[in-house]
Amino acid sequence: MKNAEAGTVRRTPDYHGRLPADLEREILATPDGIYVSTGTGGRFIFHKGQDIVITEGQGAKAGQVVTSYGPSGPRGESGASIYGGDPSDPGLPLTPEMITNGEIPTPSGGTIPPANRIGP
Repeated sequence: MKNAEAGTVRRTPDYHGRLPADLEREILATPDGIYVSTGTGGRFIFHKGQDIVITEGQGAKAGQVVTSYGPSGPRGESGASIYGGDPSDPGLPLTPEMITNGEIPTPSGGTIPPANRIGP
């Protein structure tokens, strides 16, 4: 969060976010909620409004942004493959309940692991 507040956001080499960089910084700096994944990577999910930013949680890439999405950005190819529609359509809204219940779909047909709320 401190890096985001200072305007610095690092991205993983395989970054595939959909939200504008300035919105990612805002979400990381002033999230409505922060969650830690129950998955093996311990990724962090920062939620604001209906959008999310996911960062690496462990290792050398800890804190780097992996992806970001929600209605403030385009659906993208992966979102269109999950939900239908055109990749340029807006992403779909994401709720805290979807995060904690592990209900956010992935292109592979599964969902991201449930996450526990740890912040604001």
